[in-house]
Parts: sequence; C-alpha cells; structure tokens
Amino acid sequence: MIQAPQALAAPAPEDDTGYTRNSVGESPRRDRCLAGVALHVGGPQMKAKAIEALTGTDAQLREAVGDIGWIGYGPLGTAGTADADDGNAYRVAIDRRTEELDEANKPYRESAWASDDMEWHAPEFGEDVNYFTALNQVQLVSPLGWDGHSEASDEAIARARVITDENEGKDSWNDAAASDMLRDVGYGYSGGTTSSDIASYLRRGGYATEAPAEDSPEYRVDVEDLKQAWAACDYQNPIDPRRKLNAPLMTAMVEWESEYAGQAPQRAAVIQAEADAAAATQAATDDMVEAIRQAWIVEQILSWRKYWQDELANDPETIFEKPDQTFYDKATADLSAARTKVAALVVSAKAQAGKAATAAQKAATAQQEAWAVADSAHVPRGRGLMYAQQSVQVARASAAAATAASKATETALSAADATVANADALLAKAQTDSHAISTEFRRVAAEEAAAQAKAAADSAETNASAAADSAKTAKDARTTAEQKRDKAETAAATAASQRAKAQTEKANAAASRATAATERAKAQEAEQRATTQQTTASSADTAAETAKTDATAKRKVATEKAKAAQTAREKAVVALQAKQAVAARAAA
Repeated sequence: MIQAPQALAAPAPEDDTGYTRNSVGESPRRDRCLAGVALHVGGPQMKAKAIEALTGTDAQLREAVGDIGWIGYGPLGTAGTADADDGNAYRVAIDRRTEELDEANKPYRESAWASDDMEWHAPEFGEDVNYFTALNQVQLVSPLGWDGHSEASDEAIARARVITDENEGKDSWNDAAASDMLRDVGYGYSGGTTSSDIASYLRRGGYATEAPAEDSPEYRVDVEDLKQAWAACDYQNPIDPRRKLNAPLMTAMVEWESEYAGQAPQRAAVIQAEADAAAATQAATDDMVEAIRQAWIVEQILSWRKYWQDELANDPETIFEKPDQTFYDKATADLSAARTKVAALVVSAKAQAGKAATAAQKAATAQQEAWAVADSAHVPRGRGLMYAQQSVQVARASAAAATAASKATETALSAADATVANADALLAKAQTDSHAISTEFRRVAAEEAAAQAKAAADSAETNASAAADSAKTAKDARTTAEQKRDKAETAAATAASQRAKAQTEKANAAASRATAATERAKAQEAEQRATTQQTTASSADTAAETAKTDATAKRKVATEKAKAAQTAREKAVVALQAKQAVAARAAA
C-alpha cells in the first residue's frame, strides 16, 4: 500500500555520522530489535526487563540495552544471567528429583529384582519438553545481541556480485560501499548486510545515482520499502554513499515512528500476554512432568505388589525374602501419597492452562485492535506490531501447549488411579502425550503465523485496491483539472487582454484627468481674471458714469457759458459796431 506522507513533526536534529549509510534514526530501531529478540529467547527475568524497556521511552530502552559490544553486562544481560542461574538451579533440582524418585523406588526394585517390570533407574522425564521448563533459560540466553535482521539468499548475493563487477570503476565511493556490503554478508550479531540491502541493490542495478522526485511513484516505493524493512528488523538505513535517498529516508522515518507509536498500547498488551502465557505454560508443564514421575512410582509399586502376589501364589515358601506387613503398609501409604499428589497437580495444571488461555486471548484481542488501527491509517496489518507479531504466536502456542500438558497430567492421574493391569498402558499414554506438547506448540504457532500472513495479504490487497481507486480518481481529477486549466488559461489570456485595454484606458483617463485638471486650473485663473476684470470694469463703468454725469454737467455749464459768451460776443460786436460807428461818425 502506498501511504501518503502524514503531517507530523520532523525527527529531532541528529548528525549523520555514517560512512556508507546515513546514521540518523538508526539507534532506537536497533534497540527495539535487540530487546525484541531478548523478549522471545529469555527466561522470566529477561522477558520482564525486555517488556519494561520496550514499553518505556527510547532513552529507557537505550539504558536497558546498554553498550552493544558488552550487552551481556547491561541490564538485559544481567537479567539473562539471573535466568541462567535459575535454569542451572532448576537443572540441579530436576536431577535431585530424579535421585529422590530413584531412592523412593529402591526398596521395591530391590525386593522384586527378578521382575522384568521393575526399572532399576528412574527415567529422566520431561527431557523432550525442555522448551517449556526453566532449562531453556540456560541455552537460549546466547542469542542476546542478535538483532533479528534478515539474510539474503546465496542466489541474490551472487547476482549482487555480478552487478558490482559490472559497475566497478564508475564511482569510487559506490565501489567501496559495494565491497563492504558483500564483506558483511552473514554477520552474526547487530548490523551487517541484510536481505533488504541486497534487494535494493539488485532493484537499482547498484546504488542510487540521483534523488527521486518528491511524491513521485519511485519516491513512495522507497519510503514503503524502508518501513517494511524496519518492521522486519532490518533496522539500518539504506546503503547510500552519495546520500541521494536522504529525502525519502526522512519521510519514511516520520511515517514509521508515527505508525509504530500508534500501536504502542496493543503491542504492550501482546508482549505482556506472551510472558504470562509462557510462565503459565512452564508451570503447567512442570506439573505434568511431576505427575508423570508420581504415576511412574505408582506403576512401580503396583508392579512390585503384582510380582509378590504372583510369586507367593506360585511358591508360598519361596527362599527369597518376602515382604512383611510393614512393607505392605509402606507400599499402601506411598501409593496414597503419590495419587494424592497427582490429583493436586491436575488441579494446578488446569489452573495454569486457564491462565495461558486467558493470556492468549488477550494477545489475540490486542492484535485485532492493532489491525483496526492499521486499517484506519491505511497501512499493512501487523507491520506496526513488529516483534509483537511473534508474541501472539508464542502466546497462542503456549496456551495450546499448556492445555496439552494439562490433559497429559489428567492421563497421569488416570494411570496413578488405575490397577496394575492398566497403569502401564496409561503411563505410556501420558508420556506420549507429553512428547506431543512441542508438536502442538509448533502447530499452533504455525497456524497463527499463517493467519497473520493472510491478514497482512488481505490488508495489502485492500490497500492496493484503495490505492488503485485513488489513482483512478486522481487521474480523473487530473484530467478535469487539465481541462479547467486550459479554460482558465484562455480566460486568463482574455483577462490579460482586457486588463491591458483597461490599463490603456486607465492611462488615457489619467492623462485626460491631468489635462482636465490643467484646463480647470486655467479656467479658474481665467475666471479669477474675469472676476478681477469685471470688478475693474464695474469700477470703470461707475467712474465712466460719474465722468459722464460730470461731463454732462460741465457740458451744460460750458454750453451755458458758450451761450453767454456768444451773447457777450454778439454784444461786443454790436458794441464794437456801435463804437466803430461812433468813431466813424466821429471821424466823419
């Protein structure tokens, strides 16, 4: 399923100190895988420490793992050492029980030494079901420090060598990285070359030479491949000498941490269920083994009794030492004690089987809840559970083994309560049932693994269908968007043309407004001049009217004066003429 990036906070800043790989973000993923292995291989104390670490913070997990090179001396290693000590003590206790059983049978076997049904040495019961006893704590601590990464096939490695030879000389950094990659194939502890490294190398025909475009199909494939690899405990970042994959790497880190954190409650419930189921199964198996021991001693006592019954019936005066009444009383008491103990062990085994079944149901329920979370996030089912997927298998298989142990304990009780005629057959059946416990465990574990694989496949198919639908929807949307884009481009071109015209008209309008403003200013000046001139003209008119009036008056006065002057002239002429006449007369 191709998952789109989520809007999440970026990882805390961290320096890349790697050589051929970017080292950012590897440490917490490595610690989870180391603790996950410890969870599955450890005894009660290591399981408890691993659960504490895996349900805590990354810092607490780092502290629990400690120095990788000295992990056996860190908190997980110390818990493993304590389990080993307990396992050794249990081994000693088993040997002591066998010795005690042998000692309890000694009087009977020595008394009926001639009987073929008497065993001179007590069998070591439960040797083939050590997985479910504390004995495994001694042997299984050794994988501590193994991270659980996957190994590439010989065929894939051979193909990688061919590609390396073909690419030699093209890029010195890539040549060195390829040499290291092939050198570290089959590395036994944390790190080394994984099948994911080889698969990526084969897919590209070498290492990445260019960065994939963000959100391209190639980019998303890189992101999903990384998350799938990390979930399978190929915890390292891809081999990338030229750091061309940094972008999809960072995207994958953010998405993976979100997916992992999203299923934390369910993962915690599942791994605790594994521990609870394992403890209950160990107790039920221990009850079963002890019940078979007690049924064996009952069968030996019954065989002793039958031997002497037949022997005395055939030869009452046998020369061999016959058991006295005290011996018979002891046999009766030993039978009663053994049968009582087996009955109590049946009750205990049933109770432990019930606890294991309850734990298995809790694991199954939590797994269903985790699948629902995965479905809602459109990611593969089971991937976010990581190591807890195996815990579901262990819890369910342990419950099946505990139930089988409980049934074998009941068969041992039937053998203990049986007569001598049936005891041997029932004891044999109880032992056969005990041998089948490992088979039952593996059968149920395989069934659960198959169911998980089917769920993951169904989830992938559903997500793939959803992705195909999304792709079709996206294609249709892209076509529609392209059509709208073409229309928008046409509209944009038209709008641009109209905008250009509008801008021209706007410019013309602005120029017109400027001209109008100039003309308006001129008009205002002219108006002011006109007003001034009008005022001047008005003043001039007033002055003219006044002057006209004055002139009229003056003209009138002048006219009157002219008339007076004319009269005076006429009178002067008359007077002159008179004077001249007088003078003429005088002269005359």
